[in-house]
Amino acid sequence: MQRLTNRKLDVALTVRPSESSMRGLGFARLKTYPLCCAIAATHPLARKRSLRLIQLNQERFIVLSRDDYPEYHDWFRKLLLPASFEPQFAQECDSATGMIAAVEAGRGIAIVSTSMKCLTGPNVKLLPFAPALPPVVVGALSTKSASPLVERFIREVKQAV
Repeated sequence: MQRLTNRKLDVALTVRPSESSMRGLGFARLKTYPLCCAIAATHPLARKRSLRLIQLNQERFIVLSRDDYPEYHDWFRKLLLPASFEPQFAQECDSATGMIAAVEAGRGIAIVSTSMKCLTGPNVKLLPFAPALPPVVVGALSTKSASPLVERFIREVKQAV
């Protein structure tokens, strides 16, 4: 976001940042992705059709690295608030592909968006939550005084999505 405010970047396609970090920036929503639980196909919960958040209270979570993704950890903790349990972390990863690989290896479970389906094989199941959790919102982040070219780019991306 600093590159946007410093005018070193015109637009970023990203997950919606927190309101406090978007000062002076605009966000155009492009797509939403439901959240689901990535779980090894051999895990006992893998036989379920859907999961409730509270069912994960004894599980070990695979998460993104705190150093690389500090906002992710804030989001993750807020996500678990309704279930009232303190998560146990099995592993921190530096990428989504690393998270899926760790889940596949049976090191733990991960809460991911359905967009991760393209990274999973037959050894990982993506189970929906019931009730559904707030979805991941992806969009275009730019300065509020974006150039006509940036505005056109955002319109084109919206149409393509």
